[in-house]
Amino acid sequence: MSINSLMNMTAVVYSWTKTSDSYGGWVRTSDARYSGMPCRIQALSGEERMTYASQRVTVTHKLYCAPDYSTVNPEDHIMDAAGTRYRVQFVRDPDQMGHHTEVVMEQTQGGIH
Repeated sequence: MSINSLMNMTAVVYSWTKTSDSYGGWVRTSDARYSGMPCRIQALSGEERMTYASQRVTVTHKLYCAPDYSTVNPEDHIMDAAGTRYRVQFVRDPDQMGHHTEVVMEQTQGGIH
């Protein structure tokens, strides 16, 4: 079974950018970097959450996607097809073989800040 067959959801990855405002300053905005990204999002078990919490990292979910999306960054945020938003905490290649990318993230309430 390939990892692609397990990706039963889609998501949009937003990245922060700076744009100039009308006063000569900068404002932070977000732009969709990937849209319709095939993925699988799973809630972390209580044990996994406690392991991350012991390292002072708040996480609630993991997203699995193709290695093509390994450029997702900890500053990015993700919205799934149902409109649930997540803040990316870190991204890794779990087996160091380029089979898939694992994105560990925290579900947020309301907008992304």
